[in-house]
Amino acid sequence: MERRFFDTSIWTIVSFRKLKPSLKTLYFYVWSKCDACGCYIVDFDYIKIDTGEKYVISDFEKLSEFSLKKISAGKFFFENFINVNYGTLKENYNPHKPALRALRKNNIDYNSSLNQACFKLEEEEEDVYEEEDEEENKKIKVSASKKFEPPEFSEFETYCKENGFGGIAKKAFEYYSVANWRDSKNNQVKNWKQKLQGVWFKDENKENGNTLKPLTGYDGLKFAREEAYRIAEESRTQSHSGGEGYSGIIHLSPD
Repeated sequence: MERRFFDTSIWTIVSFRKLKPSLKTLYFYVWSKCDACGCYIVDFDYIKIDTGEKYVISDFEKLSEFSLKKISAGKFFFENFINVNYGTLKENYNPHKPALRALRKNNIDYNSSLNQACFKLEEEEEDVYEEEDEEENKKIKVSASKKFEPPEFSEFETYCKENGFGGIAKKAFEYYSVANWRDSKNNQVKNWKQKLQGVWFKDENKENGNTLKPLTGYDGLKFAREEAYRIAEESRTQSHSGGEGYSGIIHLSPD
């Protein structure tokens, strides 16, 4: 689980305390969802799902007073994020490497002597990534080539029915489709069949079905007696009415 530090002095700022609750929610949401260096790319769909609030870009801009700065269209950056979470970044210190990579990825310059990060106004020469960074980029490319493709509902429902869980097909499908196929921990679903097997295919969700179970013991004997009397009664009725009835004698044993 990813952990982050938070500067509680934000509550001492009068203008922050006067913000609408929805804007305070947005501030904390972006702080928790930004990348390792404090950069966040706006995704209104996820924000709506996670917070239940509907926001516009101008809402983000209202938080500029509290270190959330706009880098470009749809991208924002907490200028104080690195200082609060890392202190002074060090190139060869492993816990700081994710933040340094994120800074380079977002074209943000970091001045270690001042412990400040600022946006690069000019394009600079291509960075020479360490071997570790190159491996990470390869993994990202491989992951992108195996992009998850959501199933059609018909395929989803068929799989559920084949496993005896047709009753939960619609509910499960809508649960993931409305969240853009992310699970309860906001992780991208990679294998929907595996997710069904692990989360939804439980005994309490299994369909009862209409198959009759064989009767045994006392219930079986009781059923046999009732059937025998019914057949005998039908035979006598047919005999009295002139039809050909059953003339045999039925013997029932308690065994």
